[in-house]
Amino acid sequence: MIASATFDFSGASVLVTGATSGIGYEIATAFGAAGAAVIACGTRPSASEYDVDLSAFTYRQCRLTEHSDVDSVLDGFEGLDVLVNNAGANLPGGRDEYDPDVFAETIAINLIGMQRLTTRCRPLLSASAMKGGSSIVSIASMAAMFGVPMVPGYSAAKAGLVGLTRALAVAWAAEGIRVNAIAPGVALAQAIGRWGN
Repeated sequence: MIASATFDFSGASVLVTGATSGIGYEIATAFGAAGAAVIACGTRPSASEYDVDLSAFTYRQCRLTEHSDVDSVLDGFEGLDVLVNNAGANLPGGRDEYDPDVFAETIAINLIGMQRLTTRCRPLLSASAMKGGSSIVSIASMAAMFGVPMVPGYSAAKAGLVGLTRALAVAWAAEGIRVNAIAPGVALAQAIGRWGN
Protein backbone atom coordinates (compact mmCIF):
# COMPACT_ATOMS: atom_id res chain seq x y z
CA MET A 1 0.00 0.00 0.00
CA ILE A 2 1.30 3.44 -0.96
CA ALA A 3 0.95 6.18 1.64
CA SER A 4 -0.63 9.40 0.50
CA ALA A 5 -0.95 12.88 1.87
CA THR A 6 -3.48 15.59 1.21
CA PHE A 7 -2.78 19.30 1.04
CA ASP A 8 -4.93 22.42 0.93
CA PHE A 9 -3.70 25.09 -1.47
CA SER A 10 -7.03 26.89 -1.74
CA GLY A 11 -6.45 30.50 -2.73
CA ALA A 12 -2.85 29.88 -3.81
CA SER A 13 -1.53 30.83 -7.23
CA VAL A 14 0.94 28.32 -8.69
CA LEU A 15 2.98 28.54 -11.89
CA VAL A 16 4.31 25.26 -13.33
CA THR A 17 6.63 25.26 -16.34
CA GLY A 18 6.66 22.24 -18.60
CA ALA A 19 3.16 21.45 -17.34
CA THR A 20 1.93 19.79 -20.51
CA SER A 21 3.38 16.31 -19.95
CA GLY A 22 5.15 14.00 -17.53
CA ILE A 23 6.27 15.29 -14.16
CA GLY A 24 5.05 18.84 -14.82
CA TYR A 25 1.54 17.75 -15.77
CA GLU A 26 1.29 15.58 -12.67
CA ILE A 27 2.50 18.44 -10.46
CA ALA A 28 0.03 20.89 -12.02
CA THR A 29 -2.80 18.39 -11.64
CA ALA A 30 -1.94 17.74 -7.99
CA PHE A 31 -1.87 21.45 -7.18
CA GLY A 32 -5.19 21.91 -8.96
CA ALA A 33 -6.71 19.04 -6.99
CA ALA A 34 -5.49 20.73 -3.81
CA GLY A 35 -7.41 23.90 -4.69
CA ALA A 36 -4.71 26.06 -6.25
CA ALA A 37 -5.20 28.27 -9.29
CA VAL A 38 -2.60 26.84 -11.66
CA ILE A 39 -0.82 28.64 -14.49
CA ALA A 40 0.42 25.88 -16.78
CA CYS A 41 3.24 26.74 -19.16
CA GLY A 42 4.26 24.97 -22.34
CA THR A 43 6.09 25.70 -25.56
CA ARG A 44 3.13 25.71 -27.97
CA PRO A 45 0.96 28.77 -28.69
CA SER A 46 -2.24 27.32 -27.20
CA ALA A 47 -3.42 24.63 -24.79
CA SER A 48 -5.53 23.02 -27.51
CA GLU A 49 -2.37 21.90 -29.31
CA TYR A 50 -1.65 19.27 -26.64
CA ASP A 51 -3.06 15.77 -26.26
CA VAL A 52 -3.73 16.25 -22.54
CA ASP A 53 -6.63 18.20 -21.05
CA LEU A 54 -5.31 21.52 -19.77
CA SER A 55 -8.74 23.14 -19.36
CA ALA A 56 -8.47 23.21 -15.56
CA PHE A 57 -5.47 25.54 -15.81
CA THR A 58 -4.67 28.98 -17.16
CA TYR A 59 -2.34 28.23 -20.06
CA ARG A 60 0.58 30.44 -21.05
CA GLN A 61 3.20 29.85 -23.71
CA CYS A 62 6.66 30.08 -22.17
CA ARG A 63 9.61 28.97 -24.24
CA LEU A 64 12.53 29.38 -21.87
CA THR A 65 14.90 30.34 -24.70
CA GLU A 66 12.63 33.25 -25.71
CA HIS A 67 13.17 36.25 -23.44
CA SER A 68 9.88 37.82 -24.51
CA ASP A 69 7.93 34.72 -23.41
CA VAL A 70 9.67 34.61 -20.05
CA ASP A 71 9.29 38.32 -19.43
CA SER A 72 5.57 38.38 -20.25
CA VAL A 73 4.35 35.06 -18.82
CA LEU A 74 2.97 36.71 -15.68
CA ASP A 75 1.40 39.72 -17.39
CA GLY A 76 -2.04 40.27 -15.89
CA PHE A 77 -1.39 38.27 -12.73
CA GLU A 78 -1.34 40.11 -9.43
CA GLY A 79 0.00 37.36 -7.22
CA LEU A 80 2.11 34.23 -7.17
CA ASP A 81 2.68 31.87 -4.25
CA VAL A 82 4.51 28.89 -5.77
CA LEU A 83 6.83 28.57 -8.74
CA VAL A 84 7.68 25.09 -10.02
CA ASN A 85 10.62 25.17 -12.44
CA ASN A 86 10.01 21.89 -14.24
CA ALA A 87 10.56 22.64 -17.93
CA GLY A 88 13.72 21.24 -19.44
CA ALA A 89 15.12 19.08 -22.19
CA ASN A 90 18.13 17.01 -23.04
CA LEU A 91 19.61 16.26 -26.45
CA PRO A 92 17.61 19.13 -28.07
CA GLY A 93 16.45 18.09 -31.50
CA GLY A 94 18.19 14.76 -31.00
CA ARG A 95 21.57 16.48 -31.44
CA ASP A 96 24.87 15.73 -29.71
CA GLU A 97 25.45 17.78 -26.54
CA TYR A 98 29.22 17.55 -27.06
CA ASP A 99 28.78 20.00 -29.94
CA PRO A 100 29.49 23.41 -28.35
CA ASP A 101 26.41 25.03 -29.91
CA VAL A 102 24.11 22.24 -28.72
CA PHE A 103 25.78 22.36 -25.30
CA ALA A 104 25.04 26.09 -25.11
CA GLU A 105 21.43 25.56 -26.19
CA THR A 106 20.98 22.90 -23.53
CA ILE A 107 22.34 25.26 -20.86
CA ALA A 108 20.00 28.00 -22.13
CA ILE A 109 16.95 25.73 -21.88
CA ASN A 110 17.72 24.12 -18.55
CA LEU A 111 19.45 26.87 -16.58
CA ILE A 112 19.54 30.36 -18.08
CA GLY A 113 15.84 30.51 -18.98
CA MET A 114 14.90 29.10 -15.59
CA GLN A 115 17.00 31.73 -13.82
CA ARG A 116 15.42 34.50 -15.88
CA LEU A 117 11.90 33.28 -15.05
CA THR A 118 12.70 32.83 -11.37
CA THR A 119 14.04 36.38 -11.17
CA ARG A 120 10.95 37.64 -13.02
CA CYS A 121 8.74 35.93 -10.42
CA ARG A 122 10.63 37.26 -7.39
CA PRO A 123 8.56 40.42 -6.72
CA LEU A 124 5.27 38.48 -6.74
CA LEU A 125 6.69 35.67 -4.61
CA SER A 126 8.08 38.20 -2.15
CA ALA A 127 4.65 39.79 -1.82
CA SER A 128 2.88 36.47 -1.21
CA ALA A 129 0.61 36.35 1.83
CA MET A 130 0.67 32.55 1.96
CA LYS A 131 1.20 31.15 5.45
CA GLY A 132 4.83 30.14 5.76
CA GLY A 133 5.86 32.26 2.81
CA SER A 134 6.10 31.51 -0.87
CA SER A 135 8.01 28.66 -2.46
CA ILE A 136 10.17 27.85 -5.45
CA VAL A 137 10.67 24.19 -6.30
CA SER A 138 13.03 23.41 -9.16
CA ILE A 139 13.30 20.02 -10.80
CA ALA A 140 16.97 19.10 -10.98
CA SER A 141 18.16 15.61 -11.91
CA MET A 142 20.33 12.83 -10.59
CA ALA A 143 22.48 13.74 -13.60
CA ALA A 144 23.63 16.69 -11.47
CA MET A 145 25.07 14.28 -8.92
CA PHE A 146 27.02 11.82 -11.05
CA GLY A 147 28.38 11.54 -14.57
CA VAL A 148 26.01 10.77 -17.42
CA PRO A 149 28.25 10.65 -20.50
CA MET A 150 25.43 10.98 -23.04
CA VAL A 151 24.21 14.38 -21.77
CA PRO A 152 27.09 16.65 -20.67
CA GLY A 153 25.13 19.85 -21.26
CA TYR A 154 22.06 18.64 -19.39
CA SER A 155 24.23 17.38 -16.52
CA ALA A 156 26.09 20.68 -16.32
CA ALA A 157 22.86 22.70 -16.43
CA LYS A 158 21.24 20.65 -13.68
CA ALA A 159 24.36 20.91 -11.53
CA GLY A 160 24.18 24.67 -12.08
CA LEU A 161 20.53 24.62 -11.07
CA VAL A 162 21.46 22.94 -7.79
CA GLY A 163 24.09 25.61 -7.14
CA LEU A 164 21.65 28.39 -8.03
CA THR A 165 19.06 26.88 -5.70
CA ARG A 166 21.53 27.02 -2.81
CA ALA A 167 22.42 30.64 -3.57
CA LEU A 168 18.81 31.80 -3.88
CA ALA A 169 17.75 29.90 -0.75
CA VAL A 170 20.18 32.05 1.23
CA ALA A 171 19.68 35.28 -0.71
CA TRP A 172 15.87 35.31 -0.67
CA ALA A 173 15.11 33.74 2.73
CA ALA A 174 14.64 37.15 4.34
CA GLU A 175 11.88 37.86 1.80
CA GLY A 176 9.94 34.79 2.90
CA ILE A 177 10.76 32.83 -0.26
CA ARG A 178 11.73 29.21 0.29
CA VAL A 179 13.90 27.82 -2.52
CA ASN A 180 14.38 24.07 -2.96
CA ALA A 181 15.20 21.57 -5.66
CA ILE A 182 14.42 17.90 -6.06
CA ALA A 183 16.39 15.48 -8.21
CA PRO A 184 14.28 12.73 -9.78
CA GLY A 185 16.08 9.71 -11.20
CA VAL A 186 15.34 7.75 -14.34
CA ALA A 187 12.94 5.33 -12.62
CA LEU A 188 10.54 8.09 -11.53
CA ALA A 189 10.79 9.91 -14.84
CA GLN A 190 10.10 6.70 -16.78
CA ALA A 191 7.18 5.87 -14.54
CA ILE A 192 5.35 9.04 -15.55
CA GLY A 193 6.66 9.30 -19.08
CA ARG A 194 9.16 12.15 -18.91
CA TRP A 195 12.48 10.49 -19.75
CA GLY A 196 13.32 10.90 -23.40
CA ASN A 197 10.53 13.45 -24.06
